[in-house]
Amino acid sequence: MSKQIINIENLDRVDMFKKFINYPQPIGSATATLNINKLMKFKKRGHKLNSLINYCILKACYRIKEFHYLYDKNTLYYCDKISMFGVVKGKDEKLYLSTWNYYDNYIDFENNYKDTNKKVHDTNKSIVTSDGAIVSSSTVIQFPFDNLIINMGEDIKHSYFTWGAYKKKFIKYEQPITIRFHHAFFDGEQIGLFFKYLQEEIKNFKIK
Repeated sequence: MSKQIINIENLDRVDMFKKFINYPQPIGSATATLNINKLMKFKKRGHKLNSLINYCILKACYRIKEFHYLYDKNTLYYCDKISMFGVVKGKDEKLYLSTWNYYDNYIDFENNYKDTNKKVHDTNKSIVTSDGAIVSSSTVIQFPFDNLIINMGEDIKHSYFTWGAYKKKFIKYEQPITIRFHHAFFDGEQIGLFFKYLQEEIKNFKIK
């Protein structure tokens, strides 16, 4: 894994970065409804929908350079690797963080997802292991929300994905997904591309 320092002056949107990096309210949000018919086929075969969605999100993130950015101690890095943080309930019913790494093969991702979550659950301890860029996700499956926004402070620089239960309309399954993003790194162009790529990843999803 490589992590390279980026000269901020060379950014495509350097003026926007400087304006919003320490802005008191820099967080934006966007929600899109995705067709998840393809993923539901794999859910019916025994794969967890949450794992499938998280994997497709990571694949879409890998296609956009801004998701590879890591801002730490006033230094901006470009990272080859992106990991996802998620929330897992422990045996004590408290919530802990789990880290899911990206793999080219979904089964490898799924195994990492299951194994890490089990360790977090059994030990009641968070596992935060990323040494690259990160994104986060959280789900509330008890209700099919149109959008689900979790507040983020200006100290949070990475993107955060949230969603509720899926919706079924006749033979169509839909999943609204919300992204919370830091405006120093993202404009509407990147967020629009993300949802475009996410729908492509879902549509083209397959298990090798």
